[in-house]
Amino acid sequence: MDDEQIRSILSPYDLDDDTLEYALSMLSDDPNDSDVRESVQALIEGSIDDDEHPDVDIDELCTRLWTCLDGDSDNHTKQEEEEEHTTRLLSTARSMKQDAVDSEIAGFGLHTAEH
Repeated sequence: MDDEQIRSILSPYDLDDDTLEYALSMLSDDPNDSDVRESVQALIEGSIDDDEHPDVDIDELCTRLWTCLDGDSDNHTKQEEEEEHTTRLLSTARSMKQDAVDSEIAGFGLHTAEH
C-alpha cells in the first residue's frame, strides 16, 4: 500500500492528521477487507466538512482509494506469482537432483528406501 498516494487523494479534503493516520493504519492491516473499507469510508465521510466541501462525492472518493489499493494488491499478486514460480523451479531442480542420485544408486545395484 502506498501511503503517499492515499494521502494525495485525501489531502484536498483537509482531514486532520490523526484521522488520516487512523485510516491508513486500518487499511494497512487488511486493505481488501470489506468491513475495513466500510469503516474507512464512514470515517472519511464523518471527517470531511460539508460546509468546506459541499460537492464531495464520498463514494467516488472512496472508489479512487480502492482503485489505488487494488492496484497495490495486483503488485503483490505478481510478486506472489514470481515467488511461486521460483519455488516450482527449485522444487524441480531438487527433484532432478534426487532422480540423478537414485539413478547413480541403482547403477551400483543398491536400492533407496523408496524402492
